[in-house]
Amino acid sequence: MRVLIVSWELPTFDRTSGGLRLFTLMSLLVEGGAACDFLLAAPNRELRRYGDAEVDRYADEMGRVGVAVRAATLPEVLRQHRYDAVVFEFYSGAEQLGHVVRALQPQAALVIDSVDLTYLRWAAMAEVTRKAEDLQRAQDVRRRELATYRRSDLVLTLTADESTELRRHIPGVAVFEVPNIHPMPEFARSEASQPTVLFIGSFTHEPNVDAVQWVASDIWPRVVAVHPSARLQIIGQRAPKDLLPAGSVGTELLGHVPSTAPYLASAWVSIAPLRFGAGMKGKVGEALAAGLPLVTTTFGAQGYRLESGQSAFVVDAPEDYAAALIELLASPDLRQRMGQAGRRVVAEHFSRESVAARIPSLLEAIRAAKPTRRPPLLALRRGLLRASEVWAKHVAWRLRRA
Repeated sequence: MRVLIVSWELPTFDRTSGGLRLFTLMSLLVEGGAACDFLLAAPNRELRRYGDAEVDRYADEMGRVGVAVRAATLPEVLRQHRYDAVVFEFYSGAEQLGHVVRALQPQAALVIDSVDLTYLRWAAMAEVTRKAEDLQRAQDVRRRELATYRRSDLVLTLTADESTELRRHIPGVAVFEVPNIHPMPEFARSEASQPTVLFIGSFTHEPNVDAVQWVASDIWPRVVAVHPSARLQIIGQRAPKDLLPAGSVGTELLGHVPSTAPYLASAWVSIAPLRFGAGMKGKVGEALAAGLPLVTTTFGAQGYRLESGQSAFVVDAPEDYAAALIELLASPDLRQRMGQAGRRVVAEHFSRESVAARIPSLLEAIRAAKPTRRPPLLALRRGLLRASEVWAKHVAWRLRRA
């Protein structure tokens, strides 16, 4: 089987949980016997973001695990190579370019890796902000996202709840679950001398900004009132200047770090205080895999099969969140028991080895999803596609320049 993965973003396995999941999934497909190609649909944007050296490094890493990186447009790649499936990361990619696959490779299964159901994230955000524009955005995204899934042959979800959500709105939709994938680090944990609480997350993602601001205003003051020497370490790129209120006590805004391992090894507790979101949260799995006890919310725990009080604390009220942190900081035995229980959850369900066992079933689901009928007006579709390419190449850019 030959599969093309199309993404607007590099699989930044050492920066984001989504990048790690995509990179690992591609390597598992190769190990499972599939030929896997990768196409970066917006190379110029990623070059501006990371620079030539970093883009080349990620391309080299994909090549190292057997993924062929294609440097061309999607129509060019589809005219040069024949695929059994084309997988778009995020619904928005399929929304924009799904018609290209249907026109040039009608025999290929059109697969969408949802990563999360985006409209659920916006709807949850609207519940928190109570803003009319956030609710309107959630409704608009829901309409577009579900319409795109209806036009696909298979949708990959991260959790059973999201699979159920899709089947409820799109009866008969083919879905397959591929959860977050986490390495199991083997470093020895050695707690810092001071009580240390750790937050990890990119601040280009709205739920992370809200989470830290909620902790800083409603939770952390309660914690330092009981543990005055406690410190909160915050790791993540592109933090807004007003992330923390003036005069925040015991907080360290560290920005992007080359490796989170030293911080995971020395922290006493990890937090994921997310008040909205969808899918699975990489910071949750990363902490659990490291054996670090975790306090999260219902949104943070989504998909992870956590039992509150055993493998993590799952609490939503600020006073309960603070109480859980205070209890963990006071009890080394509880931290050790909870950390070990959380690590077992990841090893059993979300490690590379556990997800690898699902790859044969995923390949079979792709085979079963392949279209069996030739789409109508195929020659017309191809003609219109060619006309749009000619227009973009020879005319549209001149008009934009003028």
